[in-house]
Amino acid sequence: MCSFTTQVVIVSAQATPNVLAVMDESIRPKEVILCATDQMRGKAEVLQAYFKRNQIAAWIFDLGNAYDFAQLQDKFLELAVKLASRKAEVGVNLTGGTKLMTMAAQRVFWDDFSCFYVNPERNAIQYISEEGTPEHQMKEQLKIRDFFAIHGYEVTHSEKKKVSDKTRALCRELLRNHQQYASALGTLNYLAGEAAKAKDLTVHNNIPEKSWNLLKLFQDHGYISYYDDRKIQFADEESRRFCQGFWLEDWVACALEELNRQLELQDYASSIRIKSQNDAENEIDAAFLYRNRLYLVECKTADLSEDVKIAPPLYKLDSLHQLPGFFTRMILVSYQALDSHGKQRAEDLRVTVVEPKNLLGLATVLKKMLQPEAR
Repeated sequence: MCSFTTQVVIVSAQATPNVLAVMDESIRPKEVILCATDQMRGKAEVLQAYFKRNQIAAWIFDLGNAYDFAQLQDKFLELAVKLASRKAEVGVNLTGGTKLMTMAAQRVFWDDFSCFYVNPERNAIQYISEEGTPEHQMKEQLKIRDFFAIHGYEVTHSEKKKVSDKTRALCRELLRNHQQYASALGTLNYLAGEAAKAKDLTVHNNIPEKSWNLLKLFQDHGYISYYDDRKIQFADEESRRFCQGFWLEDWVACALEELNRQLELQDYASSIRIKSQNDAENEIDAAFLYRNRLYLVECKTADLSEDVKIAPPLYKLDSLHQLPGFFTRMILVSYQALDSHGKQRAEDLRVTVVEPKNLLGLATVLKKMLQPEAR
């Protein structure tokens, strides 16, 4: 294992490899030099702030144009000269940057400095400039809050939901008997939303008789205190939210808890709120980290068969692709089946859809999704 007082990092759009080797406790440096082109200056400033919050000195070394190879080589040579007197204490992370940047840095640093490569999925460091140096398995792993922070976002709220046995039982019933309850759930979802708009726990409407079995089920589990053919009264505000469709988020929380028991996720959370540097806010139903890859989950119980309905959740997920790095995966968990157009739209936007028939075994579905990366 090699440990360096100073790490030289080539800043790129994918921040994870820039950070992992710095934050590992066993090899954590005292200082980080962030080599950034003009295009990556903003990314470098985000990383600089993150390292300083973690009591690691960080300064930015400007490289100029990312596509001017001669200039890049000259700039790296300038840095190498500055560090020459203590080269034994310096490690150069060649993982980030464009190919031109990596080639320029390798030419300059290879003979006199220790160069290494970070494999995020293996959470490991390979010392590539010294033959025979064993791979270092890093112990420290990023959490969701860290992952967003190194990409310029603050997590203002998140939670690990503790779902009661009563709620788990209700969710299983809704999933086992999807065909029986799907239509009535759409009605309940809508009426709970109308109650929210009115800021009331009671909604007055014609309640179709075909919904009564579902309402009885929710009443038996304590979420509805009273209903008849003209009104529904929800037990409390949390129960109203639950009836509006938040029960599916609870089921996703159960699945993540089970997935964590099986695979030991780096981190997982529900009801995540994030804020960008310009104070733009966004909400994410659930997320989990595995092998330094972030998975974002959007839950929908409403009918998404029409284009006007499927577009918002899919475009929301698509907009989140750039939030925490290029390798983020998007998952739409839907209680209602998507039509062929919706499925094609999801595929075009690289959103993985978990359909109703797979929701009861959601933890298993997610585990299979991760298996190719676990090899």
